[in-house]
Amino acid sequence: KRPSFGEFAARFQELRYSSVITKQKALVKYILVKIYEANSPGLAIDPNKMTLEHLSPEKPTAAALSEEEIASIGNLILVTQEINNKLANKAFDEKRKILKGCSVWVDDVVLKAKAWKADEIQKRTELLAQVSYNHVWNL
Repeated sequence: KRPSFGEFAARFQELRYSSVITKQKALVKYILVKIYEANSPGLAIDPNKMTLEHLSPEKPTAAALSEEEIASIGNLILVTQEINNKLANKAFDEKRKILKGCSVWVDDVVLKAKAWKADEIQKRTELLAQVSYNHVWNL
């Protein structure tokens, strides 16, 4: 039986990965690969060549977000190791500029954001849940 969107979204929002919260790394990566595949028709995505990058860095210069917010799936993107190295521990505005010029799918929440704080992470988590429910696992 397929869960309601409310049930699905509530569980989806619990997905986390960081260097401290590592239990769900494989699941988070799998989900992001499926979302990226659904949004990049015709573009082959090799999960073995992709890495998870935190939009708001795990080691920020100023502690503006909680550990849970930093680990949230809404704060994570899937990129190649090369792009990950370019993004490094840069500020969000610099990361967004780099991502705009890359050949990897990035959603509008990230591309249009002026800042990257808890509200944007929550908004993106909700978007990813909707995309997953309605397009990726639309059974």
